Amino acid sequence: MVITLGINDGHNAGAALVKDGEVIAAVQEERLCNVKNFSGVPELAIKEAFKIAKIHPHDINVIAMVSLNRVYAPLKEMPLKVKLFMRLSPLIHGHSFSSFYVKVLHKFRPMQKLNKIFLSLGINNKEIVFVEHQKAHAACAFYSTNHKKALVFTADGAGDGLSSTVNIGFNNKIKRIASSTYYDSLSNVLYSEITRYLGMKPWEHEFKCVKGDTPVLLSDGKLVEIKELFEKNFKKENIIEKTKDDITVKVNNLKIMGFDSSSLKIKPQKASYVYRKRFNSSLYEITTHSGRKVVVTNIHKFQTIKDGLVVEKQAKELTKKDYIAIPKKLNINGAKIKNEYAISNFLAGMISEGWEDYRPEKRTDLFYFANNSNVLHAKFQQSCSKLFGVKPSLYTYKDQTPISRLSLLKYRQKLSSIGYEKNLSENKKIPNTIMKMSKSGAAEFLKMFCDCDGGIIKNKRGGSSINFTTISKDIANKINYLLLRFGIVARNGFYKTRATNSKKKAIRWFYVVKIMGTENIKIFLDNIGFITKENNKRAKDIMFDNPNTHIDIIPCVNLFKELYKDKVIGIKDYLTYYHDCRQNKNISVNKLRRFLTKNNGNDKRIKQLRLLANSDVFWDKIKDIKKVKLNDYVYDLYVPKTHTFIGGFGGIVLHNTMGMAPYGRAEYCIDQVRKIIRINPKKPLEFQNMTGACGVYIQKKLIKLLAGQRFDNISAACQLYFDELMEKWVRAAVKKTGIHDVVFAGGSALNVKANKVIREMPEVDSAFFYPASDDSGTPVGAALEAYNRYCDANGIKPVRKEIKDVYYGMEYSNDYVKNMLRKRGWLKKANFIDNIDEEIGEMLAKGKIVARCTGRVEWGPRALGNRSILADPRDLKVIGKVNFAIKKRDFWMPFAVSILEKRMNDYLINAKFAPYMIEAFDTTEKVDDIIAGTHPFDKTARPQTVNEWNPGYKKIIETFEAKTGIGAVLNTSFNLHGSPLIGTPDVALSTMENSGLKWLALGNYLIKK
Repeated sequence: MVITLGINDGHNAGAALVKDGEVIAAVQEERLCNVKNFSGVPELAIKEAFKIAKIHPHDINVIAMVSLNRVYAPLKEMPLKVKLFMRLSPLIHGHSFSSFYVKVLHKFRPMQKLNKIFLSLGINNKEIVFVEHQKAHAACAFYSTNHKKALVFTADGAGDGLSSTVNIGFNNKIKRIASSTYYDSLSNVLYSEITRYLGMKPWEHEFKCVKGDTPVLLSDGKLVEIKELFEKNFKKENIIEKTKDDITVKVNNLKIMGFDSSSLKIKPQKASYVYRKRFNSSLYEITTHSGRKVVVTNIHKFQTIKDGLVVEKQAKELTKKDYIAIPKKLNINGAKIKNEYAISNFLAGMISEGWEDYRPEKRTDLFYFANNSNVLHAKFQQSCSKLFGVKPSLYTYKDQTPISRLSLLKYRQKLSSIGYEKNLSENKKIPNTIMKMSKSGAAEFLKMFCDCDGGIIKNKRGGSSINFTTISKDIANKINYLLLRFGIVARNGFYKTRATNSKKKAIRWFYVVKIMGTENIKIFLDNIGFITKENNKRAKDIMFDNPNTHIDIIPCVNLFKELYKDKVIGIKDYLTYYHDCRQNKNISVNKLRRFLTKNNGNDKRIKQLRLLANSDVFWDKIKDIKKVKLNDYVYDLYVPKTHTFIGGFGGIVLHNTMGMAPYGRAEYCIDQVRKIIRINPKKPLEFQNMTGACGVYIQKKLIKLLAGQRFDNISAACQLYFDELMEKWVRAAVKKTGIHDVVFAGGSALNVKANKVIREMPEVDSAFFYPASDDSGTPVGAALEAYNRYCDANGIKPVRKEIKDVYYGMEYSNDYVKNMLRKRGWLKKANFIDNIDEEIGEMLAKGKIVARCTGRVEWGPRALGNRSILADPRDLKVIGKVNFAIKKRDFWMPFAVSILEKRMNDYLINAKFAPYMIEAFDTTEKVDDIIAGTHPFDKTARPQTVNEWNPGYKKIIETFEAKTGIGAVLNTSFNLHGSPLIGTPDVALSTMENSGLKWLALGNYLIKK
């Protein structure tokens, strides 16, 4: 018996155990620590592999380390030696340099952490072998088949100085016949760098950044700067990725206010990460007609409206004709606290018209409130009596402004408990106590503040407004958000004036928050109002004599025009609602609602208008866009399920090059893309970089080549050319060797479109693509290679075991699940079902969406039924439901489908056994049966054919088939967007708790939320 332990301590780290040529356990570290694409020492995975295999560590023969030099995570880790290599490789990029580079650095390969783990497990005396990166990929592919002889291809970004290899596998040996260096990497030079050029990070996350002083609104009403969020969470244990210029940290239980684009409602959403990036370029400063302002990078996405439909635009695409979605009603309940009226009045008085004299060394701690209104003094004194049991004294000095004064030296602890900070009036900040308070408490604060530092103001143009005036940007921002809780949309202004109490007549800037428009003033008076009778009377007088503020309008007139043209509405409505508004192309919310009460039709445009009329946002027109230079950090939040409201703006969207490609026209830029890389004309088994640059420095070349091209056309050209190069590469190797059976591994083999091209080549008799082709699969390859080396060295005949299922990971018992549910408080909502697989099949037939966490964890990046979200593949609505419930992906990113093996010919053209979701197929005329599991544009499928390897999953599909006649189900990975595939029941339950999923199957327990 020979047992080998394979370890990858680089990108997509993990561990695997191979016993006599058969994989008995394999685990990715990300499935245990819940950090996607984890890079580093896989301590948890190593220990878990031994538990799964039920093997004592002492029993292993060899430890196989993946790569002579640890592979760094792309963009997450960028040490000096990697940057140096990128700079030098265009000058000295031959094989000799790569080989020398790898040999030198191998001597410095970090092993300290691993040696400590080996010592703790008692295996520090075991033989350690290092398996070159591309050899580990090749071993995965070849030793997992029953081929006596085959062409073995590997292609990925890079590893140990190489990016692709061509090998001949014969019996139990793999002989390399060609290779391409890191510099000539097809995956990096073409695919990854074009992905980066399109504004998409090649490693999963995509952030659109803003300046650090931009405020973020939390779900409890607190308003904090995004920089503050980053600094608060910047702890060693929270760091997910870190380079010199980029840092991503996990945020703990942070809920922000976000915009649900399906319902147009503002809802609390949970943020996952906060991100900081060094930036030295131009940002876009965008100002709207209501005075809101935000500074963002050019790819920051905004929700805009076009012809009544909500669309997304990047900052660089916006014009002054565009309208931006701004929150109009913040659903923040707040908490009613004891004495909240008294707290609100005291804090508002001190912030607006107060100051303090704090000199504890002289036992002085005096608070002053100055105002000409006796009513406001009475209110302030009443609040002090309620809170501290002390009534201020009122005095007037030489006929000046009356002042209330009191000493609170012994009440500092009480002051702190209500949110008062030292020198609060001087620092001009609204405490978080107010922001988190109930609406009644917030109203009392606004009432007192407006009477003290605002009031009714006549405008130069003859109109009037209710104004809040302050010299503090923080106060202006927070007043804005407090007003939005009541549905009041205010205008923001930043003005300068001459100080009246200065001999030099210095210029002073101040912020004004204006409430304008009849509807807004009415809401203010009904929900907030003034303390003084004079102001209340003046506000009522101006209510119906107020200029149009253009904040209660929706740019949707073109929809009316279409409705009239299609005879859905008559001439009377057309003239009333279109002709009346034809100058500005907008309709007021009130008019729109009156129209909708008379029109209850089912036309989708009327439904869209109803959605707009009842939404939580208003559409603020852009007033100005300008570029501003910034040499500083930019920040952003990553929120899986929504667009975040960051200072009133926001948005994050994930992109995908391969899934986007079918939407574009490759012919527009294919010639430019072909100038990036090619097959080496002198060495047809190698690739040749044509850019004269390496890594991130290729971007400058791409800007020149692809400037002005549409993103979808670039994607289409990239995929088409990638397919062409892979086909030429394979054809050249087949011609040279005469071998027609091919096997593949490496990250490039995850490109299912290219795999389809290779499989369908007339020169190829059979094609196998290893399921975990990316770096996550390399521990298995290293363990298999070490096994064959050990056997060869010790005169043992090695055994070849053809790959079957890849359920190599952890499995959890029903007892474990029950105890976890009890601890988490979910046991009462969970039902134990003996025939749970049949139950799931019946639920899918009824249109339910069910997440399944059962059996052993899948090996590799694909969910193969045990950690999947399942649904009816006929229902296109499922795509939107799953996306908005949990995935939040773009429309072009396809789902997958699991098909019973006996039914694959019904749905797939030229079907073949494809159990790993790593190949694409054209679909038959029965495509409508599986339409939700195909690509939305070209209707290709990336299937998993299901047989007895997974009897429970097979039973689900068979039950669904018995009810519907469809022998397939929609299958997408069970994970939150930006998180790895679910590993443990605990994470599965947390995922349901933090998403829109309603049904979860954990073992034999069915949980309903």
